[in-house]
Amino acid sequence: MKMLLLNEFDFYGVRPTENQVNLWVKELQDLSKDEVAFALEILRKDPSRSKPAFPAQIRAAVGGWIGPEQAWSEAPKSEEESSVITDEAAKALSSASEFIREGNMIQARLVFMEVYKNEVSKSLAERKKARWFPSLGAYSTSEEKDRAIMEAVSKKRLSNESALSYRVNLNLETRNNLKLLTSSASEEMNDEQREKNIQRTQDLIAKLNKKNEAKASGGSGC
Repeated sequence: MKMLLLNEFDFYGVRPTENQVNLWVKELQDLSKDEVAFALEILRKDPSRSKPAFPAQIRAAVGGWIGPEQAWSEAPKSEEESSVITDEAAKALSSASEFIREGNMIQARLVFMEVYKNEVSKSLAERKKARWFPSLGAYSTSEEKDRAIMEAVSKKRLSNESALSYRVNLNLETRNNLKLLTSSASEEMNDEQREKNIQRTQDLIAKLNKKNEAKASGGSGC
């Protein structure tokens, strides 16, 4: 645990005191090393962060939440977009919806981020973990909906079983591959098998991306 935290400080070019590191270790002592490592990995992907994560931020990430900037960028802003979001992001989107409809995205972002942070803080205080669910736009294409679901699976926000239940009309190839991943997940897997499953999911996402690109390219030529 201590080494993980020292690496976090080093990543941002900060030299902590021995007392500071020991205090953070104490604050996080009830969490496993794997949980903290995963949380720090998530937090480092947030482009708005420029300093080491505080214990409360690490706990929030362990609960499965992402940073407010990333949550805003991933949130669907219209019925033509599909994504997989949390309850907190959904509430934040609802609060910002009027500004989004008006096209005032600067104000919408400010409202979204403020509400999102407050909602995550409430959930954290109640010891809740993030609940991810699909928000599939009514006018979003089938490929875009599939891609949103598959990206959530690859990021471990949805289980393979959930993906199949949410998207009953997934194309046959995607469904068959998800079923294969699901059956594999129920068995003991070594590192090589896990890597193959991750690669398979990424390949599916790449195929869905290519379909969308080809569709967009064909549409622009009309």
